[in-house]
Formats: sequence, C-alpha cells, structure tokens
Amino acid sequence: LTWNAPLQAFEDPSDFFEGKGVDAVYFPFHKANEFLGMSGLPTFLCNDVMKVPNVERDVERYEQHLAKVFGVN
Repeated sequence: LTWNAPLQAFEDPSDFFEGKGVDAVYFPFHKANEFLGMSGLPTFLCNDVMKVPNVERDVERYEQHLAKVFGVN
C-alpha cells in the first residue's frame, strides 16, 4: 500500500485515524475477501510517498517483506 500520510496518522490516537492502524482502513475489504475464502497477508505500507519519498528504502523494505512472507530471496 502507498499513502501520502505519515505513519503517525495511523498510529497516533490523537491523529486522523485515531491510532487504529492502516489495517482498520481496509477492514471491510479484508472481511469481504475472508467471506470468499481468502486469508490475509501481512500489510506492507509505504508512507509519505509524495511529501517525503524514499523509493530506494521502500524497495529494500518491500524485498525484505516479500522474503519474509513468501520465503523468497
């Protein structure tokens, strides 16, 4: 997932998403897919993609995420 919002917007109880995390935003989508027999995978999130982009770091983190989730190197 990519958001221009900083991570704090999702994690801080006093911020916009009230500390509920990015997965709360997608809860209805996850439940609809669960109804169809699918199960969720760990979320990967890139923040501040327009305001403070760090593509190289995000690509590196994404590769690590894929290796962890799917066991690929």
